[in-house]
Amino acid sequence: MISLFKSKEQKFWSWFQKNEDRLPNFEQGQEAIFKELHSQIMQVNKDLVFEFGPVVNGKREFILSAGGILSVFPDLEKLYSAAPQLDKWSVIKFRPRREPCDLVYGGKNVKFENINYVLIKDESPDKVGIVLFFNEFNEAEYDLWLGAGFLFLDQVLGEYDVATKLGNILVTSPQSEHFSNARPLRELTADFDSYFQ
Repeated sequence: MISLFKSKEQKFWSWFQKNEDRLPNFEQGQEAIFKELHSQIMQVNKDLVFEFGPVVNGKREFILSAGGILSVFPDLEKLYSAAPQLDKWSVIKFRPRREPCDLVYGGKNVKFENINYVLIKDESPDKVGIVLFFNEFNEAEYDLWLGAGFLFLDQVLGEYDVATKLGNILVTSPQSEHFSNARPLRELTADFDSYFQ
């Protein structure tokens, strides 16, 4: 009867704690445990997602993500705030900045080192825009390259900064007239942080 009065966030963490011993070994029976966990997190908000990160100091990272959707941020914050102390897990809100890596996206092998960028003025004064330059870009596949761009930006800047501080995000080829001011994407983190200081 008491469980009727639990919030959806508390119900999620109760389930998580009951299944905590199964989760660190998610590589075995991965599909089943992912399906169960996904079902549980969707009861909080259908757009919430999660990732398992590396083991750091004996605890595996459990990353809560809003999938970059601003309207989901309040539910993510509530879920994060309701998290209990866990012995085997570090709960992290929003996909963090990571060491960038190459990606296969939409059948394309995209190398991090081949991407350049330029920061641009955005219509919103508290944001900055960005143009990403991909060597293999073609206009017919604009959405594919934009999707790849978001994945790289999440790696370099983290989900929170991408969603709250980036305005217009454009993708094009190095043949663009704007490429003359472009810099390698590996410089974006420092450039972006200094822009907001």
